[in-house]
Amino acid sequence: FLADNTNSQYRGRGYHMLSGWSTTPNSYFNGYNTGHFNPSTGQFVVPHDGVYLINFHLVFYNGSGKMGVVASINGKTDVKHGISTMKDWGSTRRRYRTFHTSGFLKLKRDDKVQVAVYSQS
Repeated sequence: FLADNTNSQYRGRGYHMLSGWSTTPNSYFNGYNTGHFNPSTGQFVVPHDGVYLINFHLVFYNGSGKMGVVASINGKTDVKHGISTMKDWGSTRRRYRTFHTSGFLKLKRDDKVQVAVYSQS
């Protein structure tokens, strides 16, 4: 499925799950959303045991310090599974920074996958 999110969701320090996604009904890619992704919560519920490709691209605006994004599995923000990226912006505020990462995860039925963002400041 393809979803986008243009809402400002700054929530302070630490990890925070992104919500309020949009799946455009006229989008060519929306046909791939089989109903297992909930756009309002941003949560994908795995329908079958298997290996899944996780891919996301985000743009952060007006940040400083360490920021990043991780694929959260069942509410856990473990960067060790490899689907994450972190960047340190230093103390200088930057206009924007892009984050892109993808990888394969072995998931079980009913696992819940969400995009979580991290902010040091």
